Amino acid sequence: MLTELSSQQVVNDFINKMLTDAGMDNISPEVREQMSNDLKNRLEDRFFATILANLDSEDKITVFREITESGDPEKMSQFISTNMPNADELFAQAMMTFRDVYLGLS
Repeated sequence: MLTELSSQQVVNDFINKMLTDAGMDNISPEVREQMSNDLKNRLEDRFFATILANLDSEDKITVFREITESGDPEKMSQFISTNMPNADELFAQAMMTFRDVYLGLS
């Protein structure tokens, strides 16, 4: 999503930086990985909510849900770029809000 979730590497780097900023560098690798996976899942939920909130018709929401259920990342990316021209900006904003909430900055 986020143009193939704006590349998995960007998301991984973002989550790792959040954990470091939260002071989680001294925890065991297993716990850090579990926390990272949990945060990735929550961030993905935030991306989905952002998409749904910015689609302008029930028909588009229905189509998006069908694409999501199919699990086809290429179709999802195409749908987002066609229906949300400002997707990168919206996702960046969602990421910053997610970070601020997680770190207790807002």
